[in-house]
Parts: sequence; C-alpha cells; structure tokens
Amino acid sequence: AIVSGVLLPSDGDRNNNGIVMVDDPNGDDDASSSIMQQSDDDDGEEETNNNLFSSASQILSIPRVQLLYFASFLRFCSGLMIGVWAAPYFKQAFPDDAAQYAVVNALIVGGLGMTSGIL
Repeated sequence: AIVSGVLLPSDGDRNNNGIVMVDDPNGDDDASSSIMQQSDDDDGEEETNNNLFSSASQILSIPRVQLLYFASFLRFCSGLMIGVWAAPYFKQAFPDDAAQYAVVNALIVGGLGMTSGIL
C-alpha cells in the first residue's frame, strides 16, 4: 500500500463534486450545523442516466483507476493464458501422465476455486 501510494499519481480534489454546503435553516452558524445537499435536481430517469454516465466517466478519468483497470486486465489475461495453454503443454511435455495431470488439475481448480468463491 505504501509503494502504490508513492508511485501512483494523486487523484486531486474530486471529493466535493456536485455537493454544496448549505447553512442550517435554524440560523446556527456552527460548522456542525451545516447541511450537505446535492446541487443538481432530479428531473427524471434521463437525468439519472446522465448522472450515472457522467459519474462513471469522471471516475474512469482518474489515472489511478485507469492503472487499476489495466492491471486487472493483464492479470485476467495471464490467468486465461495459463488456463488455455497449461493442458496442451503438459500433454505434450508429459504424454504418459495425462490422466494424472487431469486429476491433479481438477483438484487444484476445484479446491482453490471453492476457496476463492468463499473468500
């Protein structure tokens, strides 16, 4: 976590988008009496869809999020390559042990897949 905090670029000030601080209607000037309100009005489903897409595009414009998606894409691709090419490789490299490989692979995939699903 420390390494990623140092290496990845900062997100800037994106936390207060669309939120306006409004004074308490009772007239209290304390900071604790301020009320946070959303600045734009809900004008129906089209506005909600527009907010959804604008929020998603705003989140995806953050460099840290882009790097996270790219890293997860590479991790997925590496897992897919292992899954696709492991069986043909072991069948070619160890032709006499194909049945043993199938049993061990099924146990590993089943056991670790179940553990991953539980966690």
